[in-house]
Amino acid sequence: MKRVLLAFLAVFAVAALIVTVARVVDGLRVSRAVEPLARDMHVGKAAAIAMLGYQLAHDDRLPDAAHWEDDIRPYWGESRLNPFTVELSQTPKGSPRRLAMNRRLSAANGRKIADVSNTVLFYSASTRKKNSVANPQSEVLTTTADKPELMYVYLDGHVSYPSLRPRILRR
Repeated sequence: MKRVLLAFLAVFAVAALIVTVARVVDGLRVSRAVEPLARDMHVGKAAAIAMLGYQLAHDDRLPDAAHWEDDIRPYWGESRLNPFTVELSQTPKGSPRRLAMNRRLSAANGRKIADVSNTVLFYSASTRKKNSVANPQSEVLTTTADKPELMYVYLDGHVSYPSLRPRILRR
């Protein structure tokens, strides 16, 4: 009877180990898929915080869109863990991406922007061009769920991937 019980426990332990290993492997697969999105969100938030630092030092004015990257760099708080970069992960097809500033906010007075939680400050653009400037009204509104790499950074600092919203929230 003891042998049967020990054999049963051994089989049970092996089955539990197999299930645990399968979950770990599945978790690694998911984390590899999410890692670029998380890194991009970090870059977006760091850029928004640097922009806030710029605004505080310049009487609530946003930088000119023609040289926004150079203007916010002193406010970035660079470190080994937080290097200055506005380059994002590549698209699934391998195209380069970086943050682009909403040109409608070029040299704008931050105090006059009423709805900071719905105002796009940066968004991801497929370009290599430094200090890239974009018009989110012409490009962002035409995006669809087949472009999961699109990311918005709002003036209040929050970051979103509109195409990755849960299905229940889609209209």
